[in-house]
Amino acid sequence: MRIKNISPYGALDVPILRRPVDAGESVDVDPEHAEALLAQDENWAPDDDAARAIFAALEGVDEGQSNQTAPEASGPGDDVSAGQQWEADGGAAQREGGEGQ
Repeated sequence: MRIKNISPYGALDVPILRRPVDAGESVDVDPEHAEALLAQDENWAPDDDAARAIFAALEGVDEGQSNQTAPEASGPGDDVSAGQQWEADGGAAQREGGEGQ
């Protein structure tokens, strides 16, 4: 399958391919390398149907992961309890620190 270097930085040194890839150059890669490189969508684009299928699958995974991880990362219980704990401990610690000064 083929992928294309679309990096705004031009030529890329690509260790997994063991060679540099010029700006705008398309290269043949195996499916594992295509998956790894196409995940970097600011640098790589699919250049044939097989690579487009991998890219589409990656986009579906990224959207699914975003929907699953966002609530966990910003859960209201975590934010509220962390804030409440700071108020309970931080307020006491600030008052104790203030008395000692």
